[in-house]
Amino acid sequence: MAKLAAPETIVATNLSLGWAAVLNRLARPGVEAISPLSLSITGFGDDGVATEVRSGPHFSDRAISYHLA
Repeated sequence: MAKLAAPETIVATNLSLGWAAVLNRLARPGVEAISPLSLSITGFGDDGVATEVRSGPHFSDRAISYHLA
């Protein structure tokens, strides 16, 4: 398995989507590490509050429900 030696920058509009993109990158065949990694979160309103993605239940909600069932 190869380690990515070049710096990698992932840009996302919220933290959950950003970490999902990181995990997606790590899940690619042959990738065992991303180093160095920069994760840039850009989705903030004019008031400085992070924007939310409201497209149904979040993965973490489904995962918790699954493990509690």
